[in-house]
Amino acid sequence: MLWDFRSSSATSGYADCECEFKISDGFTPLLCAVSYENEDESLRMIQLLLQRDAHFGAKDIDGSTELHYAAARGHSSVVELLLDQDVHHPDSMNNDRETP
Repeated sequence: MLWDFRSSSATSGYADCECEFKISDGFTPLLCAVSYENEDESLRMIQLLLQRDAHFGAKDIDGSTELHYAAARGHSSVVELLLDQDVHHPDSMNNDRETP
């Protein structure tokens, strides 16, 4: 992982984070958050980012979305949250024609 929001303090680091940047592989803070191994921590980070007006819908350089990453981790509550946002279609394919 190239960055980790957990290392910032809850009062300053999260409140000041930039939620819409991308790094070279297409990762956004939300893609990073849905990739956390711990589902509860992933949900917590997603909620913090949404409070900062982060937007769903990013794709990495392989065409995988937040939904692909959450499904690959088996995070059913994160998948449900993403589907509730009505941004990702459950049959969306990445560049390898894989669906979430």
